[in-house]
Amino acid sequence: MHNEKNILRSEFIIKCQKLDINQRFEYSKKLLDNIKPLLDSVNKIAIYHAYGWEISLAPIIDYCIKEQKQLFQPVTYHKERQMLLMPYDFTIKSIFVEPDYIPTNPMKWYNVDLIILPLVAIDKRGYRLGKGGGYYDATLGDIMNLAEKIPKLCGAGYSIQMYLGDLPKENFDVQLDYFVSENGLEVLNRKC
Repeated sequence: MHNEKNILRSEFIIKCQKLDINQRFEYSKKLLDNIKPLLDSVNKIAIYHAYGWEISLAPIIDYCIKEQKQLFQPVTYHKERQMLLMPYDFTIKSIFVEPDYIPTNPMKWYNVDLIILPLVAIDKRGYRLGKGGGYYDATLGDIMNLAEKIPKLCGAGYSIQMYLGDLPKENFDVQLDYFVSENGLEVLNRKC
């Protein structure tokens, strides 16, 4: 299964890399328009910094700041699987922090209303194919099993990242509630 996931990762990343810069810019603006109803229904939002081939979340971040939403971002130490959730800081672009980094005011993941997650691909059941590190699955798995209140989970990407079949899944994979792309906000079937 690991090899199958790696092949799929490569295929989807290549598709995303082929999008030209103008398309990427337009799609990121549409992404904001499509996720606004979800953003407007919550206050505390966990978000990540997109990089490289990923769809830009800059318009979403700017909108949330303007609307005075509370933004948080994941950070972790190298060789750790669990991510901490820190107040948003535009200067920290990577989830990996130095060993001497001391978190200030960490937020418990289950205390946010919405978590926007990166993905390489996603299927209609809500299973996402990440980059292979397992950071989100390890962190969110505990929340899904232990927390009384579970945040809404929304993957963000290009419409070409929607896998038409069923992605290979493992027992620790966490299902998402939504997928937002330039084509709209899709409610996913988590019962599968």
